[in-house]
Amino acid sequence: MYLNPAHAVNSFKIRTGISDKLSNAFLSFSKRMYEEGYYFIADKYLNGENLLILNRSRGAESNFFVFIRSKKKDELEIFFSNPLFDPKVKKENLIVKRIIKENEDLENKFLFTILVIKEHSKIKPIDEYWGNLHSHIGTIHGERVWDDGITEDRNWLLQSLLWHHDFHALTSHNWPHNEERLNFLKNRCDAANITFIPGWENTTTIHDRVKSPHILVLCDSIETAMQAKYEFLSKKLEDDKGETVTPILSGVPGPIQRHLSYLKHLHNSGKAALFIAHPSSQNQGIDILDPELRKYISDAEGYDILFNFADGVEQFNFKELDSKEVSLLYIMRMIENELGIRFDELNHMAINYYVGEIAKKHGLYVLANQDDHYQPSIESGLLSDYSFGHNKLILSIATFEYFKKQKRKFNSSEFVKAIIHKKFIFEDEKGRREEQFSLSPVAAVSIDNDNGKIELYENRKPSVLEKIRSWLASEPSYYWNIAKLQFKYWFADKNQKKEIRNELEKAKAYNLKIDDKK
Repeated sequence: MYLNPAHAVNSFKIRTGISDKLSNAFLSFSKRMYEEGYYFIADKYLNGENLLILNRSRGAESNFFVFIRSKKKDELEIFFSNPLFDPKVKKENLIVKRIIKENEDLENKFLFTILVIKEHSKIKPIDEYWGNLHSHIGTIHGERVWDDGITEDRNWLLQSLLWHHDFHALTSHNWPHNEERLNFLKNRCDAANITFIPGWENTTTIHDRVKSPHILVLCDSIETAMQAKYEFLSKKLEDDKGETVTPILSGVPGPIQRHLSYLKHLHNSGKAALFIAHPSSQNQGIDILDPELRKYISDAEGYDILFNFADGVEQFNFKELDSKEVSLLYIMRMIENELGIRFDELNHMAINYYVGEIAKKHGLYVLANQDDHYQPSIESGLLSDYSFGHNKLILSIATFEYFKKQKRKFNSSEFVKAIIHKKFIFEDEKGRREEQFSLSPVAAVSIDNDNGKIELYENRKPSVLEKIRSWLASEPSYYWNIAKLQFKYWFADKNQKKEIRNELEKAKAYNLKIDDKK
């Protein structure tokens, strides 16, 4: 972070060429914001050419980010997202914007802007942490990675800041990338005081290596992610049955017990928290409740995986918002038996919601995730699906004070272990402490239990034009990416084939080293 706001403003002036008059008034504003406890993030990759970013937290307190963008030499735009999850907020007020022009009363304009920031930041308590635990990406540090996401990493990061996140997990399909790429993202998150959580979305092979249920694996560290890659995930690259596939949607070969045993091993070792992703999905075969999977596992086995295997389930997966209604008797019967509510049909969004209600009865955590594959630029004018909701973590007073004294947030290891043990465990002046916490979903939706309808707040719904713009920016690129990376080995280019060979060699060397230690 910039310890002196003058250094940040001077750098910004050089980059953007804003006028002396505007720069001087902006510096006065910045000094006042520093007096309020804010600071400028000193990360060139995040700031780019025309941004500065303020954060209210440099320690245990939760984040609240404010963006400053140069529009012209004599004009600044100060903006941030409205943290109020209220359907009455007008859509145009979800992103709060203030335009500051040189020919205006700069002092009063900046003073009023400070008041606006202070009023909105109060809405998010300093001991309440927000984040996303299921996301995909397209590039990391300018390099295309093995995932079906198409988001540029800077957009992935900046949208997280725009929506005031405190933790962010990367869960690419069946691959945690490499140490250099993960450390690059972690360093950017560290600069913004966001806890980066490495992981992956595991295709838990039952019969088909693509059409099988997904489980989110959240690792305690980059080291654990690499361990899992070389011990387990790299086996998907081995051509042991003449079936060589690229490492995007395809998982490690089955049987399913091979997957469950390894994931449970990580979990029991305190190295990974586990969540059932989208228990019901419009995408065929990737959800544990898919009717096609009943050919291979019984209802009892599916129920056991859903409610007795992981730490929790994804109650809200916003990709399922517009899914069609289905009438699946075994699911409707489960909901009626467990919750006493009868439906003839529900869409997948609603099924996941009621599965989440059952999961809570089993003492499990439930999540609200975007499962995002595309994030627009914060300058695009498109509303990110990060506006739809987040996961909210609230610490006990003792835990918050512990981190406050250490002047830091919880790290990925402490977060994952807290999920596994259902408590934060730490040592302070009073000795060993075991403190409860809450993790709950926040979703900008209305829920009608009479008919099982779940609707996104009107103020979050994209217009027809916004849908078209978003589709054009994401869908063609998404399917072209899949065409290049998903299917058979012969679709891969020379660079990818070389990377696959390198990863297999690394896995072999890693496992030989582990064997030598035994």
